[in-house]
Amino acid sequence: MSIDSRPATPAGTTRELRYAVLPDRMPPIPSDAMTDDQKKIAAEIAAGPRGKVEGPYWPILRSPGFAAPVQKVGEYFRYRCPLDRKINEMAALIAARWWSQQFIWDVHILQALDAGLRPEVAQAIAEGRRPDGMLEDEEVLWDFLAELQTSKAVSDTTYGK
Repeated sequence: MSIDSRPATPAGTTRELRYAVLPDRMPPIPSDAMTDDQKKIAAEIAAGPRGKVEGPYWPILRSPGFAAPVQKVGEYFRYRCPLDRKINEMAALIAARWWSQQFIWDVHILQALDAGLRPEVAQAIAEGRRPDGMLEDEEVLWDFLAELQTSKAVSDTTYGK
C-alpha cells in the first residue's frame, strides 16, 4: 500500500520541496575509522530493538556523548512507550510530516498501518491536513499536537481531553 507522503504544511497546503539528498555529508562511519566510544554506541544501537545503525544515527554517532542518551530516548518512544501503538505511530507520522522528515515517515508508515491506523487517516496526514472521521483517541492526539505545533503550548482545555 502506498501513502502519498509529499511534504505539507500543518495548515494543509501541500508544498513542493526540492532538495538534494546528500549522503556524503554524514555517511556511515566504517568501523575501523570509529573511535572506541563510537564503536560502543554503534554496538549498543545494533544490539537493541533497531538491530542496526541507520538513518539519523550516523550523524549523531559523530558525537558519542550525545548519541548515547538520544538513541535511548528514541528507543523508549518507539519500543517501550506505554501509549497505544497506533497512537504512538500516528504521532510519529504527524511529526515526520510537519518537520518534512522523510526517513522517519518511511520508517513509521507501515508500522502505523499495521497497528490499525486507517489508510485514509494516514493519507490525510501525508497531505498535511486534519483527517476526517478520526476516532476519539486520534482526534485527541491530533488536537494536542496541532496546538503544540502552532502555539508552542497546549491549553488547559486541550490538555484536559
